[in-house]
Amino acid sequence: RRDEARARLLEALRRNGSQSRATIGRLLGMSPSSISVLTGKLIEEGLLEDIGTDGADPQTGPGRPGALIGFNPGRGLIIGLWVGLDRIALHLADFAGGTLALAEQAVSISRLSPAALVDTLAECIEAFRRNHAPTGPVLAIAIAFQGFVDREQGIVAWSPVTPHADLPLARALEQATGLMVVIDNDASAMAHAILLAEKELRMGVTACVMIGDGVGLGVFIDGEHLRGRRGGGIEFGHIPLDPDGPQCRCGSRGCVESYLADYALLRDAMSITAVAEPIRQ
Repeated sequence: RRDEARARLLEALRRNGSQSRATIGRLLGMSPSSISVLTGKLIEEGLLEDIGTDGADPQTGPGRPGALIGFNPGRGLIIGLWVGLDRIALHLADFAGGTLALAEQAVSISRLSPAALVDTLAECIEAFRRNHAPTGPVLAIAIAFQGFVDREQGIVAWSPVTPHADLPLARALEQATGLMVVIDNDASAMAHAILLAEKELRMGVTACVMIGDGVGLGVFIDGEHLRGRRGGGIEFGHIPLDPDGPQCRCGSRGCVESYLADYALLRDAMSITAVAEPIRQ
């Protein structure tokens, strides 16, 4: 029960930002004494910190404002990795979620074998760490990957980014880097980040559509993620519209993505053979 209470408290702070002990107690339905014990232990462990009364919690009621409790940014670092079509983006964040560094680079992912893909991503992560956090304690790697991603198993079931299916990418990168690795579909990760930032979107249906290399969709219903089997419940981009439509990267024809993704727009632009004269006033 103690572990469950700790997890609920940390999740409440992650979702709602820094809060006073009184507000945390109301959010979780726990007594002030229980909250004090839990937060005290988490502060001792370096996971949380007392922020003080600057910008204190307005929900504590009349009287002296309650001091805020929040994540300790010095606890460690997280590396975020987004994997797209032959390019990646890396993000270094502190334990409180603050951005410390960003980088992008081209990587020929689509031409790599599974083993070479893991080695290449691990090398990119290590180079990024050396450049931006040479002495910082990196705690984990979070990966946002295009396609069907089985988050629980850490497997990329299918992706237009690579020709290989059922890649146990999380486990392979854990072995290559020695760090904990979590992985999710990129649109789902984006939707989750939006819900963390916009509390009013946590009730009802919230959908986040990403259009770029491909077309992705992240959906939350009353704050719960809609995934479907092996992460395929939100692959909006590969819903077929016309069996005789343009070629999609997935191999089918007429998918939503084959009309809206960047390669589709480029294809259509290159097919224009005549350009009208500009209107002169």
